[in-house]
Amino acid sequence: MTNGTKLALGTVAALALTSALRRRGSRAMEVLLLPKSQCPMTGPEKGRTPRNGIARLDDAHGSVRYLRMKDGQAVSVLQVMKRTDGTALIAHVYTDPSHRWSGLARGLLERARRDFDRVDHSEHLTSMGERWKARVQGSRSSAPRKLRRRGSRSAGPRLIRSLPKGEAVRTWRKLWLAGKHKGEKLDSVLERSLFRRGERWVEAEVPLELLDADMREAKSISRVQSYASRKTPFPPGIAGMGQRALRRGLVKASLRDGNHRYHAAVLRGDFTMRVLMPQEDWERLLEADKIPKLYHTTAYSSMATIVRNGLSPDMGGTLFSHGSYGNVSRGKVFLAEGLNSALEWFSKIEDMLEHRAGDDAEPGEIVPVMLRLTRRPMDLELDPEGGRDVISGRALFTRKPIYPEHLLFWNPVQGRWCPLDEWGGIDPMLGIKEVEHYDDDGDVVEQSEPWTSRGLYVVGPYDDGGFKPPSR
Repeated sequence: MTNGTKLALGTVAALALTSALRRRGSRAMEVLLLPKSQCPMTGPEKGRTPRNGIARLDDAHGSVRYLRMKDGQAVSVLQVMKRTDGTALIAHVYTDPSHRWSGLARGLLERARRDFDRVDHSEHLTSMGERWKARVQGSRSSAPRKLRRRGSRSAGPRLIRSLPKGEAVRTWRKLWLAGKHKGEKLDSVLERSLFRRGERWVEAEVPLELLDADMREAKSISRVQSYASRKTPFPPGIAGMGQRALRRGLVKASLRDGNHRYHAAVLRGDFTMRVLMPQEDWERLLEADKIPKLYHTTAYSSMATIVRNGLSPDMGGTLFSHGSYGNVSRGKVFLAEGLNSALEWFSKIEDMLEHRAGDDAEPGEIVPVMLRLTRRPMDLELDPEGGRDVISGRALFTRKPIYPEHLLFWNPVQGRWCPLDEWGGIDPMLGIKEVEHYDDDGDVVEQSEPWTSRGLYVVGPYDDGGFKPPSR
């Protein structure tokens, strides 16, 4: 019995080998990467193994191995044991040392979570296993699919209550003196700075994507992890949104106190955060949230450059160097206004990437990634050529660069918009879906096209998953 639920037949015997493998060290775990039915940790297995992608191999005793394949070789593995109630327990995780820290195991866990109602971590973990568990717990809740995290990815800002400034000040003082500054004298200069404006304040629940946090606070990882381990809602932070920010096109509220709580909310997998802010700033945030968002779609392979340099007006010259776009694309950054328009462009970029890719293209060369701007450029112009190709919204462009700090990407693991600082090493296979074709006898039929012959397809704009938000 594990957590009150029966494990499938053979699971207990398989888990009994775990401690022996751990005593022998990580080299012994390499057997988990062996091909189908050759791993001593399983019985005869069923399942298809693509040359590139994710293989699922099931045996008759409840073991399921997820293998991340690269050029015909397994480089990462996640083994889970099926339970009788449709959930699963993680038995082993291993990645070849030359491919570690690239999100491969996290991608396998995400696939397993799609296959089972819940995937639990073992109660007996090595120190490395504990660290991996801490990293992936913020990627997606291991609770049943019926449960939801705090907040909603589709909800906008929500008013909780109105309060006088005096009550907001007293709330902040109590939190300040009870936190890391416990036992210290109250910082009156900071207090005057935070509460210099507004006699009426509000407490509100604001989506994380509408808050601008100090990324330097994320480096205090131990404090962030301590916050993230809490089961209760975080206390409110202090936010504001001035006229100057709106004039610069910024559509976020600045988080002036509570940055650790913000990063802990990201790690924990929340969608929203409670804040206190002046009534007038709250009204500005509501107005800014009504402004149609701007989006840009690029190739996964371009993301490393964009993370460093942002979007340059000269970057689109290669992707749009053909046809009617060739003479008008240089010196511009193309943008879509509104999500529906962005999804149409996502589909077009997907087609362009597949068209120019060779038969041996890597996933990163054909997987599109959607970006969202956090501020509107001041020099926006209509794009006549692009406007003829989409019907759901305006096609625009700017002649100025868009810096990395003003861009968000859609994280398919966390299911949220994230700053580019969090891009590092996300598996491009999260933008690929696996489809098998069967004949009348139930056998897999190989297809003729290069990627579809492996059962791999790029996630489309209206499919679940991929580097874009779900269509509404």
